[in-house]
Amino acid sequence: MDGVEIVRYRYAPVRWQTLVNDGGIVSNLRQARWRWLLVPSFMLMQLLMAWRLVRSEQVDVIHAHWLIPQGFVAAMLRALPGGRAPFVVTSHGADLYALRGRILAAVKRFVLRRCDAATVVSSAMLDSLRGLGGDASKISVLSMGVDLSERFVLNPAVTRRQNELLFVGRLVEKKGLPLLLEALPQIRAAAPNIQLTVVGFGPQEAMLKVRVTQLGLDEV
Repeated sequence: MDGVEIVRYRYAPVRWQTLVNDGGIVSNLRQARWRWLLVPSFMLMQLLMAWRLVRSEQVDVIHAHWLIPQGFVAAMLRALPGGRAPFVVTSHGADLYALRGRILAAVKRFVLRRCDAATVVSSAMLDSLRGLGGDASKISVLSMGVDLSERFVLNPAVTRRQNELLFVGRLVEKKGLPLLLEALPQIRAAAPNIQLTVVGFGPQEAMLKVRVTQLGLDEV
């Protein structure tokens, strides 16, 4: 993938490695409480793998996505011999708003104190991160955008499909697809030829298919 090396690690027997599948860690923990048993080994094995890579690959900078768990892992690396690499942590939202409680808030503050820089993906998250005790001078807003100027440029020679709405994302509550489905009958009342295409998978898939049928949108 364009020179990107992906290193995977095992934190449990293969059939039990379900902590990060489909809807993500938070959703999976809510669906099955037994998955909390996977959290310690998930964290420990991620820490050990990161420690090994930092030492063997002479890593210059670590970019940790999410305050918890990856940000915590990056912060803990600094306590290990040879693991003191500068790190940037990016909060995407769920780690900031869904993971609540005094202990988790303390962990987030710990990460923010140890990181060299922190970013959030929207300006709305900036005050929340500062409210945790983050140093405002090292927090920046960097949206997860797409390069539409050079890398992903529309080809005028390609015919675009008309009257199509495209949803691409995980089928989880926070992505808002149920709201789009509820609004679609009104959209079609104004534009009867509109077609919705959904690309994605996740824990809400079965429920969303039922709702599509209930709304009479099977052919939309």
